[in-house]
Amino acid sequence: MKPAANNITAYHHPSVRKHDGGCALTIGNFDGCHLGHQKLITRTLATAELLKVSAASLTFSPRPDIFFNPERTNDDNLFTEDMKSRAFHELNIGIHYVQKFTSATCQMLPDTFYQSVLIKELNAKAIIVGENFRYGQGRAGDSKQLLASGNAHDVSTFIEESAKLTDRIVSSTQIRAAIRVGDVVLASQMLGRPYLLEGILKKGDQLGRQLSFPTLNLKTTELLIPANGVYAGYAWVKDIQTGKHPSILSLHPKAMPAAINVGIRPTVSGLSLRVEAHVLSEYSQENTYDVAAGFYFVERIRDEAKFKNLDELKAQIGKDTEKARSLLAPIIK
Repeated sequence: MKPAANNITAYHHPSVRKHDGGCALTIGNFDGCHLGHQKLITRTLATAELLKVSAASLTFSPRPDIFFNPERTNDDNLFTEDMKSRAFHELNIGIHYVQKFTSATCQMLPDTFYQSVLIKELNAKAIIVGENFRYGQGRAGDSKQLLASGNAHDVSTFIEESAKLTDRIVSSTQIRAAIRVGDVVLASQMLGRPYLLEGILKKGDQLGRQLSFPTLNLKTTELLIPANGVYAGYAWVKDIQTGKHPSILSLHPKAMPAAINVGIRPTVSGLSLRVEAHVLSEYSQENTYDVAAGFYFVERIRDEAKFKNLDELKAQIGKDTEKARSLLAPIIK
């Protein structure tokens, strides 16, 4: 991690080859690194190889839409900053630049941002962005101005069309909207992978254990939690021995099939939101508290419901686990 000017921090991935003499730079928020983002990265890697420069990305923290709307909470992200950096690493981006988005940042004129940040500081030899990319004060800079600046500074510039899923444009906004209503299938299609919620495992009240369905209880911040309900999915727990997280952009081979519940547990008069998973394969939950973990959401089973008593709840959980098994059967090894 290397601090730089203009409130920019550079994260270098040592296992990815880098070159002296500049970079091919893709710019955006890359929240979730969906199919559209991956399209930009594919172009960036190809351009970097052609020009014999490093492949790099520039993102902003906080997201500009959150900066300009301070009343919004910061818990609707598809990625934490750590997840985003890991995703870039998996996609062979050698340098991930993060610019702190401040009042000074958004007051930069488009040409100032281009020359001061992109050319002088980041030494961009090629710039790759999506067709809706805007930059500079008042979002005045657009693809036309970016292309003109590229011609003036001899910087190769590529404006990529948005990725589409049938007739829908793939975007982080569309993915968030799908997750908020529990449509994790659509979200996964746009992401190119199951939606992944990461956090830390915390000790619960052991109700699941009492009902013969012990659960892993995930505490998460920053990330968008799917709509209340029951889902079929997978769970992973960080390997304590190696200290490694699983891959971001694909389902980890050791992820365990699970029935995942999101909700306040109205049957037992719960008040706080819980995210918990009952693992469907053999797994010891000893020594798992305060360990990093994550849940992959594959398909929604049902809405949250209140039952008359714990016996009815236990019977329904049994049905939910069987439904989860059947939904996951084609991909359970």
